[in-house]
Formats: sequence, C-alpha cells, structure tokens
Amino acid sequence: MRVGDAPPAATNGRCCGFGQRHVVALLAHLGLFVVYVLRVIVSVAVVPMAQEFGWSPDEKGWVLSAFFFGYITLQLGGGYLSVRYGPKLVLALGVLVPAVLTALTPVVAGSFPLLIAVRVLTGVGEAVSYPALHSLMGAWSPLEERSQTVGFVWAGAYLGTTFAFPIAGALVTSSFGWPLVYYVSSAAAALWLVPWWLLVSDRPRDDPRISEEERDLIVSSLPTAFDGTEPVPWRKIVGTPAIWGVVCGHVANNWLFYTLLTWLPDYLKYELGFDLKASGGLAVLPYIGCFLGSTLSGRAADWLIHRRGWRVVTTRRVFQGIFEVLAGLALVLAGYTTNAAVAVALVTVSVTLVGVASAGGYAPNILDLAPYFGGIVLGFSNTMGTLPGIISPLLTGYIVTSDVRSPETVAEWRTVFWIGLSIAVVGNGVFVLLAKGDKIEGLQGPDEPADEGGPGMALAERLVGDGCSSVEE
Repeated sequence: MRVGDAPPAATNGRCCGFGQRHVVALLAHLGLFVVYVLRVIVSVAVVPMAQEFGWSPDEKGWVLSAFFFGYITLQLGGGYLSVRYGPKLVLALGVLVPAVLTALTPVVAGSFPLLIAVRVLTGVGEAVSYPALHSLMGAWSPLEERSQTVGFVWAGAYLGTTFAFPIAGALVTSSFGWPLVYYVSSAAAALWLVPWWLLVSDRPRDDPRISEEERDLIVSSLPTAFDGTEPVPWRKIVGTPAIWGVVCGHVANNWLFYTLLTWLPDYLKYELGFDLKASGGLAVLPYIGCFLGSTLSGRAADWLIHRRGWRVVTTRRVFQGIFEVLAGLALVLAGYTTNAAVAVALVTVSVTLVGVASAGGYAPNILDLAPYFGGIVLGFSNTMGTLPGIISPLLTGYIVTSDVRSPETVAEWRTVFWIGLSIAVVGNGVFVLLAKGDKIEGLQGPDEPADEGGPGMALAERLVGDGCSSVEE
C-alpha cells in the first residue's frame, strides 16, 4: 500500500472512535492511580510518624523499603495468576488487599515490627498490579495503539503520585493528624473497585459492551492471548538477551524513580528547607511532569513508528537510552545548586524524563518482544525492577546520616544522586546494546512467525509502503 491510500479499517486504530478499549484503559489508569496513592502516602506520613515515634533516618529507610520486600514476591506469580484467573480479578485483589492493610497501618504503627510486617504484606498485595495490567493491555491494545496505551495506563502511577503528595501533606498537618491519610486513601481505593468490577472484562471477546467492529479491530491485530494451557518457556525468556536488556533498562528507570518516590519529601523538607505542607505541594511538580511525559511520549513513539517509519528498535533505544540518562544528569545537577527553586525544577525535569523513557522505551518493548507472554515477561522484569525499591531507600538512609542540613549532608545527597546517574548510564547502555524491536521466536504466540522488523515495522509498512524498509537503525 502506498502513501495516500486509505488503510483498511481493521488496522486503523481510529476506526471505532471512543470505545470499550478506552473504558478499560481509563479504569486501568485509575487503578494504577489508587495503587500508587496507597504506596506513596507513606513517604509523606513517615515524616510526622518518625517525629512521633522517634525513628532514626535508618529506621525511616526500613519503613520505606519494607513494602518492596513484599512487592518482589509475586511479580512472577502475578503474571501467572492473571492468566489463570483473569487480570480483572487479580488487579481487583491487588487493590483491595493493600487498601485493607493501609487502613490497619495506624493501628499497628506503635509497634515497629508490626508496622514493618504490615508494610511487607501491603507490598505482597500490590505485587500483582503491573503483571495484571500488562496482561490486560496485551489483550485490549490494538497494535497501532500499543505505546500510547501503555504510556497512558502507566501514567496513572504518576498521576496518583501527583495527587498523593499534596493531599497527604494537607491531611497529615490537619487536626486529625497523620492517621487520616491512611483512612482516606483506603476509602478511595474501595470506590474504584465498583466501576472496575462492573465495566471491565478480561478479553474483548468476553465483553458484552464492545461493538463487533471494535472487537475485530483489536483481535485482528493481536496474537492469541496466552491462556495458561501450555508451559511458560522460561528457558527462552531467561536466555533472550533482549529481555535482559529490558530488565536493565527497567532497573535503571526504577532506581531513579524509587529514590525520589521514597525520599523526596525528606529532601525537600530537610535539605531545601520547605515545611511539610509545602514539601507535599512541591513534590507534585515532578510527577505532573512525569504524568505528561509518559502520556505524550507514548503517543510520540507510536507516531514515529507508524507515521514516520522509524524502526521499533530505534525508537525504543532513543526513548530509553537517551532520555533516561538525561534524567540522571538532571538529578545530579540538582545536588549542586544552592537555589531551592532551581533544585525543584531540575528534580521535576529528572522525573519527567523518567516517564518519557519508560513509556516510549522498555515498557512497550516488552509487548514488542513477547506479546503472547507479556504479563509473564513483565512479572520477570518487574521482579528485578523491584530491587531498587528495596536497596535504594536503605542505601539512601545509610548515606544521608542526618536530618539537619550541613556541608556533610549536601555531599551525602550528591553521592545519592551520582549513584542514580551511574546506574542510569550502565543500565541503559546495556539496554541499547541488547535491544530488539521484533517478536522473539517462541514468545510471539502459537502459529505466528517472529518478524524481522518488529510488529510496529510490519504495520508501518502496510501504512506507508516500501519507504519504511529503507529506514536505518
């Protein structure tokens, strides 16, 4: 097909207007929103909690890291559970269980061991969220909309963080004190469960609300979904260099993200001198940027692949390899400015670029490589990607020795930021070296051959003709 010819309806993502796939994506986006609200409030509430219970910076690090000790446990299991019982049920439980445990947090906070146990169990509950969402997106996202759908759904995490910081900052300074933030966030999660359960189905073919035209659009562009009836090819997954490239990009991305997610309120309050309420408000700015960056970069990546003829692998390398390293560099520069406003601006740039990198880079690349086993591969990658959530808060609490600003703490924060940049350079360098854009043989689904130029390339060739094949990597 040449430029100027109308593409067939089945491959044109705009043929059906606003449809059921958009309802599913919106509710998935909001699901990740509440998951992150439940996760992030502790980063704000830990400040008055530490003052009330007399915790040291090291103990605060353990409170912030405990979640991730649980979170790492069900990443692989979450993908399998989503296949076996459906991502709708699995994600519902992945919100309900943490919501109940979050509501219990003020009750157990007086006992440090019990608090750590509840935080670990909260992490176990949330561990299924990303594998379930990736399984759902693998079934509901037409090929041409893959990057923008992943970017929009994942942006729910950044929007949830955006709301969580200022709301938590306001609630913990209210007359009801810090326990109120736990109760309010748990109630919000419970409200989300109602439309999720009523309006979402696991697959397009099971949904009574979807039109036949939209169902054909989705099904015709995707491989058959993995249904759990055949063994997972773990040897193929673990032995594929491109998947290890995804893992390295994922780890690098999460190191920067989790470092700021857990310690940003402390950095703003104690290092830059903002009060707790202002810290909660200022902490919003980076995640507004991250939300916008994630949403727009997903659309930009799809546009470059399907409209400009970029190779899938080139697009993923540019978004992940360049923007993630720039994010680490901006964070390092923030440690060397004495102007608080400039520091906040640089942190905002850093977190924004983290969102840009993930939505156009490693996150959709999982579905490029293994559309049939997307949820399983995401679980594998996110298992490794959770390690920064465990290590970074503990390491930061170890490096930053005091809540009182001094030349020593300035140097300590610079060390924290340099570590983040170093991991970004190494992790994303490996991603760039190992990245592929085509489906991996053995992971692409039954009776569907792996293609040389990637799923995006195949569709781009149908849309704009032979000119795509001349684009260099």
